Amino acid sequence: MQKLEFDCFVSMPPQPAITTSQDYMVGAAMGLCGKNFTEHFWHRQFPATPAVELAVWRVINERPLAGFTEKEEGKARAIKDKEIVSRFGEKVVTPFQAMPFILGQHREASGFFVFFQPTTRGQLLSIEAHWRSSFESFEVGAEEFSQRRVEEDLVIVLR
Repeated sequence: MQKLEFDCFVSMPPQPAITTSQDYMVGAAMGLCGKNFTEHFWHRQFPATPAVELAVWRVINERPLAGFTEKEEGKARAIKDKEIVSRFGEKVVTPFQAMPFILGQHREASGFFVFFQPTTRGQLLSIEAHWRSSFESFEVGAEEFSQRRVEEDLVIVLR
């Protein structure tokens, strides 16, 4: 089984309003953006945000599993995005500016960072980012919901 374990709180100071673009993403070290992410989040305006407290949760293995095939173990260990949304409710949606803020502090991190953002149509997408050292940038993708998160993924929500 996997579970979420609290890692830390992060204070994000007030952030200015932004309009996303390729230049903005490259400047925020989010230069490798997948098609679904660009479709939903480029050329959007996000309002200024007040200071907020973010909570970082780490996906961990609760205990070793025995007697499973590799595929069965993967399913048994999986924690799904819908379970994360169910646990945290509306707190899963952070200000958009939380992504470049958190990622800017963790360049060259080895794990995935997971955020949740609504599209302009109100559909909630999971966004994951991981550092690509060969490009010196985060690769960012968006999808409906992942069926599994792996150990050491970091999930960012509001406190």
